[in-house]
Amino acid sequence: MLLQAKKFDVSIRDNDMFKILLVEDNKQYRVILKKVLTDNIQNIEVDEACNASEALNATYETSFDLIFMDINLNSKVTGLDLVKIIYPNNPFTQIAILSNQDVDEYRTIAEKNGVKYFFTKSESLPSIIHFVNELILLKQLKLKIQ
Repeated sequence: MLLQAKKFDVSIRDNDMFKILLVEDNKQYRVILKKVLTDNIQNIEVDEACNASEALNATYETSFDLIFMDINLNSKVTGLDLVKIIYPNNPFTQIAILSNQDVDEYRTIAEKNGVKYFFTKSESLPSIIHFVNELILLKQLKLKIQ
């Protein structure tokens, strides 16, 4: 008797879009990243927040699968401060830090607050696309197992 591996349909259902929030004060970078993501990845919904207050409001209104969080938001509240507020209320949301600088202190603070992913803004956009695709695949597999 031959055993066949079960084939997984890894397309996300329309009602199960992969939701991303971009928290970035630099409008140009935010627009570019959103365009790159939406042009290269299917079945995603990308919302934007340009400051801490917009980010918090967005997380109160929507359950995101992934948040790209800038550290310097040109306000008293940093992206690292937001992580401390958002993670306890959204434990299943993945947060990826975006920073202009790869500073060990930032990484350490982020890791202590549950962040597993850290990208510098100079990293190639294809590596960010690959990262998002991997998270989508993980979500799809979890949905199939349930």
